[in-house]
Amino acid sequence: MGKTGGALALAASIALAIAACGDGDGAELASLAPPDAPFYAEVALRPGDEQAEAIEAFAERVAGFEDPAAAIVAKLDASLADGDIDATYSDDIEPWLGERGALFVRSFERSNASAMTPDVALMAEVDDPGAALEFIDLAAAGNTEGGGEEHSYGGVDYRLDDEGTAIGLIDDILTVGPEDAFKVAVDAADGESLAESEEFTQRTEALGDDDLLATAYLEPGAAIEAAFASEDVNQADARLLNPLLGGPLSDPLAIGLSATPAAARLDLVSTLEGEEDIATDVSLIERLPGGSWFAVGAPDLGAALERALDQLANGGLPGARTIRETIRDATGFDPRADSFDWLGDAAAFVEGTSAPRLTAGLIAETTDPRGPRKLLERAQNSAERESGLRSAAPPDGADHGFSLGLPGLGGGAEAGLIGDSLVAVAGGTVAEALEPHTRLGDDPGYEATVESLGEEFSPGLYVRLESLFEVAEQSGSASDPDYQAAIPYLEAFESLAAGTRAEDGLALTRLTVSLVD
Repeated sequence: MGKTGGALALAASIALAIAACGDGDGAELASLAPPDAPFYAEVALRPGDEQAEAIEAFAERVAGFEDPAAAIVAKLDASLADGDIDATYSDDIEPWLGERGALFVRSFERSNASAMTPDVALMAEVDDPGAALEFIDLAAAGNTEGGGEEHSYGGVDYRLDDEGTAIGLIDDILTVGPEDAFKVAVDAADGESLAESEEFTQRTEALGDDDLLATAYLEPGAAIEAAFASEDVNQADARLLNPLLGGPLSDPLAIGLSATPAAARLDLVSTLEGEEDIATDVSLIERLPGGSWFAVGAPDLGAALERALDQLANGGLPGARTIRETIRDATGFDPRADSFDWLGDAAAFVEGTSAPRLTAGLIAETTDPRGPRKLLERAQNSAERESGLRSAAPPDGADHGFSLGLPGLGGGAEAGLIGDSLVAVAGGTVAEALEPHTRLGDDPGYEATVESLGEEFSPGLYVRLESLFEVAEQSGSASDPDYQAAIPYLEAFESLAAGTRAEDGLALTRLTVSLVD
């Protein structure tokens, strides 16, 4: 890019480059995005006190930056100087810069054969249009060749550099991008825009009114199709993934990011398939063993397994229609004949980080005590075949099941039906899983992590990251240079939790990551 292009692009990108946090209300900026934009993202350019404190906490504790805002401003001032622009952020940008910034992708398809990236328009709210125009002129004057040609489209004046980058004010919003994308923004401001799209408004409004560090709206199918069309993608592999475009990736997503000085939160809004309850029974997870560093719950697991098998069978992937036969041949269990209707809510856990103290287990509710018997019989046969050992009688208290001693695992393996619960444990006993000495719900670390989700979300996933990293190192990651480089940053995080709920035909999923106290 020549000096003209560099100066004009810098003039508009300055505002967005300082975006370190976001705001949830994006109607005005979204009114410049076309209604069919496959990607839109928005950030706040002026964070509130709590947001700024959160950013500083994460920057210092994770990345080691004590004053990230000052470092960003210093870098921006250096960029201005490198572009021969006689200006500084504090004197010439901050006075007119508004509260929010955004960008939209016009299309993920390449505009021409030589284009390596899609057309992207950047936008920033402006508090003082006159001062913003003066800065644009100042940036243009930094180029000795004159600083770009003046043009007009739809009553909007803009400058166009020799690289095809346009910059101007549209409804007091500083906008920059390829000329075609700039004109699309002008048309959206005067006609239909993403802000009026029902799919956009429904999903972004579901993110709530809380202050967000960033929001985004994405049509994943459009991005995947564009990737498939790339010459860099093996077309045979692309065809294998095509069925996904007609399933969970066919509908848009909304994403929101927020933070406190102690935790970061990511919210995801997607289409809800069916009317079933997707929230996990919190009591099922909370009564898991108190030493569990990994816990996950699944509501109505039987129905979820049947849906997954149906989607695989009907997905169009080669051999997908024989998936049930493959499972039957490998396990002796026929998922077509032996329905999962009897399988209800379930939870799994892992405690300990190395044998013989490593224990993993599954507890599932059942509606028919006869339902799991065939599954247990086939699991018993498979376990004997794989281990070469002979199984023993059912665990204590079990009406049906088996026990198996496994070398290297102190407690061996047990599986059985006790009352209305199907329980399977490796490295421990069924009794210890059902009646542990302490329960996960009483663990202070678990309680604090779940509290970060908010009262409206029931936890479906909990991970104590210190233990996860310990297991990863023992599995061989310790010798991986990339893993070792990441460890100083990863060690700043203590735990993560996730929960999901349904609302007005949408699935709302929240993931939180907590910092070490």
